[in-house]
Amino acid sequence: MESNKVKKAEIKKEKTCGILTFPNKLNGLAIILLTTAYAAIIFWALYSFFPKYNYVVVPDYEHLAYNYEIDPYIKSTNSITSDANGNVTVKHSFAAYIYNNYATALNNVRFQFSGLDKEGSVDYISGTDYWSSTSAPTIHTMMSNQTVGGGAYEKIFGKIQYKINKSETEVLDRTVTFAEEIIELKKSELGSSKFKDLNVFAGKFSFTVKANEPVSDSSNYTFTNTITFNNPGEKFHFDYQAFIVTKDKEIYPIGGLYNYFYFSTEAATVSMTSKANKTIDIEYVYVKAYYTDNNKNVTEVFYKVDLATLLG
Repeated sequence: MESNKVKKAEIKKEKTCGILTFPNKLNGLAIILLTTAYAAIIFWALYSFFPKYNYVVVPDYEHLAYNYEIDPYIKSTNSITSDANGNVTVKHSFAAYIYNNYATALNNVRFQFSGLDKEGSVDYISGTDYWSSTSAPTIHTMMSNQTVGGGAYEKIFGKIQYKINKSETEVLDRTVTFAEEIIELKKSELGSSKFKDLNVFAGKFSFTVKANEPVSDSSNYTFTNTITFNNPGEKFHFDYQAFIVTKDKEIYPIGGLYNYFYFSTEAATVSMTSKANKTIDIEYVYVKAYYTDNNKNVTEVFYKVDLATLLG
């Protein structure tokens, strides 16, 4: 009887040891596969409890998505500095302006703007506003005097949702989206004859670029871009970008206007002011402007002027 108990205990011990030493009896490949399976299970368990919210989504919006009830345009300005070693830093400021056209009564306006930088990252800027009048605009600072990954944005995007009161009993939901590719000036274009001293598209718009040396800021030039639209009542789309070019052919932005349409019964004016350090040896100012009419015909105005002429 005692012998049987001993045998049963030995069998139980052998089985227990077999279970505990099971991994030691696996070959190398089996151990790797088993470890991988365990790791995958742990990963998905952690992912379920701690989901990843920081992901990059590049909006699939169109460039020319006309919407004339509202005017969500973007102004950009720049601050270009140089340190004692000659290292140049470009800081960007972006502001979104949302106006309602034709005295349209808007309310519950919600919006999101974002920018895709040259390193492939997307910056998200969101906001909410509530209108109940027919004239109140909203102005939203997207970025204020900050550097951007890769030096600049490649594209900027906007999405605006709002309600429109068609009548006392009819309220409609609206969604407007747009994408704007930031206009660039390439070094290969600097000698092109397409850049002229003409800064007007007759009957549509004109612009000026002024350079000043502020008494209160003797280290910098200020550059003011002023665009005047003299096409009252027309529907259009307008994009604009100005640049400075140094004697070493380095190119920096000094103000832009994107996705602009503002309904007016008289001439309308938009201005942007940027600054640039004097030590970077600025030689020229270049401008690219694109005017798209209601039939999607595009007129380009390319402008060039030397800094000495601007300073007078």
